[in-house]
Amino acid sequence: MHILFVNGINTHFGGSGKNATSHWMQSFVNNGKEVDLFHTVERFGFKSADFYFKLIQAIYFFPGTIFRIFTTPIAEFFYKISLPVVVKFIFSLLRKNNKYVIFSHHASFYLAFFVPKNKRVFICHDLLYLRAKSMGASRFTQRLTLRIEIKYYKLAAKIYTLSYQEARIIKKFINSDATLIACSSIDSNLYFEATDCNLDFAMVSDWRRPENMHGAVKFFSQSHTYLDKKTINFYIYGYGSENLYFNLFAKYSNNVNLKFHLIGSFTSPLEIKQSFYFIPIYQGAGIKLKTIESIRLNKTVIGTKGAFAGIPPFIMNDTMRRIDSIDDLYTVSKPASNEKLSSFREKFKEYFLDIGAC
Repeated sequence: MHILFVNGINTHFGGSGKNATSHWMQSFVNNGKEVDLFHTVERFGFKSADFYFKLIQAIYFFPGTIFRIFTTPIAEFFYKISLPVVVKFIFSLLRKNNKYVIFSHHASFYLAFFVPKNKRVFICHDLLYLRAKSMGASRFTQRLTLRIEIKYYKLAAKIYTLSYQEARIIKKFINSDATLIACSSIDSNLYFEATDCNLDFAMVSDWRRPENMHGAVKFFSQSHTYLDKKTINFYIYGYGSENLYFNLFAKYSNNVNLKFHLIGSFTSPLEIKQSFYFIPIYQGAGIKLKTIESIRLNKTVIGTKGAFAGIPPFIMNDTMRRIDSIDDLYTVSKPASNEKLSSFREKFKEYFLDIGAC
């Protein structure tokens, strides 16, 4: 069986999208399937996504760039429309007889018009309808976004999704069943018992993403009581850490109870020694890759409601603990046991399938 996988996001320079795509490619190979990866975003020879890369990309995706400027957040269906991509895609279709063509991310869905319906598979994540609501869009914009989504998802022979909540929404509005797939392996080769009871939290994310920065700034903007309480240490990892660190350091430089430590980029998750991952995020219904990866690393996840979006509430246990305020962090004590972590992994694999086996 041959599969063409159409990647609609920029995965050339790291990030959760790259990790998820790599996981899916390996899953196909492990299950004996032949797969080609088609990128709608070219790297153009750049080593990083700098200003010149973005400028050339804007020209390359004209007229899609116009949609991005004037119609956000609806534009994600259209802002990567590009004649060169269409031509390249048609040639890719002609080279091999594909059993299925899988479209990852709604920015690639317009290419589905060149594929027979019985071969179209969409990977649905970060529903635009929910994003429009979280951004405070007008009711008209919400309705229009929803209608566009419904039109596109009805073009698919099969829909995969990464989120339990999004699967329910697709069922409600499109009357179609969506298959839950995993965006990362959750199995762990680490067999240590976390016993660290210190209030030390790792904040690991791509802080260049607006929703991640927004979540952290919003959480730490809350008022809190801290007299006669222990010091909480936050270790900031990932791309863009400097911006978040200096933002929070300026606000809390005189606070003896909240201490921020800049770590920045790292080469291996094994470098993260803290037993707790702290994920302050409020936007989106899509599953958070950092939450799944933290469980794989035997970490206990502490987060706001958005950190656990996409995960069925009935499989959650002590490995994931929701908090709503800074003061709630003081209630965190011992990390989850290996038994709890193993139990969650097994339940997760019952509901989130391996894409190569679907």
